[in-house]
Amino acid sequence: MTVFERVKKVIKEKKRTIKEVSQNISMAEKGLHNALNNETLKVKVLLEIAGYLKVSPNIFFTDSSNYPESDKLATLYEDENSYQVKNSSQK
Repeated sequence: MTVFERVKKVIKEKKRTIKEVSQNISMAEKGLHNALNNETLKVKVLLEIAGYLKVSPNIFFTDSSNYPESDKLATLYEDENSYQVKNSSQK
């Protein structure tokens, strides 16, 4: 399973839509669809998606059979903001 397929799977498992995710990461829905379908998603966007879905970004890069079911994904880290991308001006 590719990173992009895993992103789609986790979005579905978390009962979210591409539209909801795109609105919450400030990316156009069509742009997110295209990036997932064309396998051109940037790491920054993956981190933003992980932050919104409250999952570790590692889940996109590791075989999902090694992870708990989606209802337990949020427990993989303590701070829900730990995977938010920060501007370089923020400290």
